[in-house]
Amino acid sequence: MNNKTINGKTLDVILKELQKPFPAKYQEKGYKNYISVNSQYYINRLDDVLGMFNYNIKTLETKYTTDVIFKTVEISIIYDDGTLAKVVTGDGGASFIYPKDTAKPTVKPLNPENTNPTVKPLNPENTNDSATSDAIKRACKKLRIGLDLFYQNRKISNKPNASEELEELYKKYGNGRTSQPQNTIETFKLIFKTPLVQGSRNSYNATVVDAENNEYTLIIWSNKVNELKSRGIFEDLLRASQLRQKFTVKGTLQIYGPKREEQIIFEEVFVKNE
Repeated sequence: MNNKTINGKTLDVILKELQKPFPAKYQEKGYKNYISVNSQYYINRLDDVLGMFNYNIKTLETKYTTDVIFKTVEISIIYDDGTLAKVVTGDGGASFIYPKDTAKPTVKPLNPENTNPTVKPLNPENTNDSATSDAIKRACKKLRIGLDLFYQNRKISNKPNASEELEELYKKYGNGRTSQPQNTIETFKLIFKTPLVQGSRNSYNATVVDAENNEYTLIIWSNKVNELKSRGIFEDLLRASQLRQKFTVKGTLQIYGPKREEQIIFEEVFVKNE
């Protein structure tokens, strides 16, 4: 049995903390709505879990083509007694960006032997940093950091069993959000992302986000719509949604359907000087 520690923690604790989902506020949507997190948050995770003196990142290899920089990085993890715990590597890359209306170069632009490239890429240092960041993320993936992003993107791509894999991870480690308990009335501070629109049975719904950019569907059932109209405040709420304004409501959080959509069922809105 291995009783060694890293940053004063057992290996079981280290593994659990490394693969904990990233908070939603760090997640960004890119190409085809795939989700990613900036590499700095991966490094922050290593610092927080391992301790900044218990690991090392170094570049093993850099290769250039006319189009791409390729990087291989190594992450070494050290036990508290100074012995080596684990080594992982990651291969990443990033594409050069060239000025518009220029011919594709015939030589490698950053090759040390090429002192006078025919066409120079734009901001090659940024491309170099991006390639390193990509390699670091891929190495961290072998430490199970960002596992939630992998499953989320599999779900976006409609891969088999992706939803079940993601749900299993969330059951173990949470979903990275400041979660609200389900089926109890809670207070939500939100921002309208889309206007309220009428749905079935005279209900209204809109897409809303909280301060951490977690996205929900707000649903106002017809009885609540009628109540708000009788109080003369429904039009104000409708106008606030059209202007994408902030608002505060009481509601019930529920998870709906096979896609596990998070919905807030409206109960009450906080209105000034009603």
